[in-house]
Amino acid sequence: MHYGNINQNDRTLFQQAYSGWAAFPTERQEIADFIKVNGIRNLCLLSGDAHMLGAGDGGNGDFAKDGGAPVPSLQAAPLDRPASFKGGPYSHGYYLPERGEGCFGLVEVHDNGREINASFTGAIIEMRKK
Repeated sequence: MHYGNINQNDRTLFQQAYSGWAAFPTERQEIADFIKVNGIRNLCLLSGDAHMLGAGDGGNGDFAKDGGAPVPSLQAAPLDRPASFKGGPYSHGYYLPERGEGCFGLVEVHDNGREINASFTGAIIEMRKK
C-alpha cells in the first residue's frame, strides 16, 4: 500500500482547491458554529464520493469561527472505479487505488448500551479482468 500526505502550507488555498464547500464558506461556518455552540460531540463525516480511502482526525476539519468544532472524516470508495482525490488533508493518510485495484471502506459500530464505538478499516482488492 502506498500512503501519501499532502503538504499543507496554505490551508485556505488547499480548501478552495479540494473542498466541495469552497462555494459555500458561510454555510459551512454556520454549520460548524452550530456544532460548537450546541456542544455536539462524537460527530464524524463519512463519505464515499471520492474513489479513494482517507482518514482525518478532524484537525483539518474545524470550520467554526475561532475553532472548537473539529469533525473527523472518513473517505471510503467504490470497488470498481478509477482513482480520484477529494477532501483532506487527511491526518492519517490516504490511498489512491492503482490501475487494476479497487478499494472500499468498512465502518463497524459497537453499542454496548453505555457507549458507542466505531472503527474504520480500508481494504484494497485486486480487480480481475473478465
